[in-house]
Amino acid sequence: SDVCSSDLETRALVSASLAVKPGEIHALAGENGSGKSTLIKILSGVLQADSGEIRWAGKLARFPNPASAQSAGISTVFQETLVVPELSTRDNIFLGTDGLIRHRRSGRDEKLVATQALNALGLEGLDLNRALWTLSLAERQIVTIARAIIRPWRLLILDEATSALDATQREQLFAYLRRVRTEGRSVVFTSHRMDEVANLAETVSVLRLGEIVARVPMAETSPRQ
Repeated sequence: SDVCSSDLETRALVSASLAVKPGEIHALAGENGSGKSTLIKILSGVLQADSGEIRWAGKLARFPNPASAQSAGISTVFQETLVVPELSTRDNIFLGTDGLIRHRRSGRDEKLVATQALNALGLEGLDLNRALWTLSLAERQIVTIARAIIRPWRLLILDEATSALDATQREQLFAYLRRVRTEGRSVVFTSHRMDEVANLAETVSVLRLGEIVARVPMAETSPRQ
């Protein structure tokens, strides 16, 4: 995919290509400004590429907006903690799903789904009626991840989504990701913590100045490399 605002500006991506297999946990590495977030926003329907193509489940696809990507089964958690502090934990988990899944569920079902998602991420016993502003930054981040996993997703994208989590919380999340990959679901994630990449990823693609310069199995490389 190529993305640029004009011929006079720097291209964020230049012929960048990313392939993810079913059931694969794939790290996207690169320094700030390398194009990671731009590529993720294209896959999530937030941005449109000027050229190139997306193939989803073997077929050409187009995601003109985030809702179309979500409907296809792509669920994304961005680095920014996107919540409404005045709303309850439950309402924040279901934020943006009104036209997709929420209208199909009763209040009891909602409570069960939200509780199961939080439990899977290690945040057990949280009062779903608590306002988001009363939670810690890490807890808010877990709520945004819970919002992503309650959707019927096939590809989960985590863009620096672990930055606010402590070691225990990250390991809870990783344990969940390892479980769901056995169902054929895939994960793409970015992280500046090389220990996370080594611990979780099977494959690493490296972006530099908008280009994929390496794609290697994690078993054949090291955090230092």
